[in-house]
Amino acid sequence: MEADVETFLVNRVGKPAEYYIVPIDECYRLVGLIRMHWRGLSGGTEVWKEIHQFFGDLKSRSIDVRESVRA
Repeated sequence: MEADVETFLVNRVGKPAEYYIVPIDECYRLVGLIRMHWRGLSGGTEVWKEIHQFFGDLKSRSIDVRESVRA
């Protein structure tokens, strides 16, 4: 990880948990989505749809490190 520009992001919503090294900007983007769409105590259905879409998009752009290490 690059200091001050990358971070370790964990998605514990689904099973199994997913782990990413991402630019800090992606974390700010996730926080912005949550703040914009959160309603009530549990967040409401819209925020969870946005969170799943965020991690789905992140996963589609990711490289599996285990696969790249084996190659």
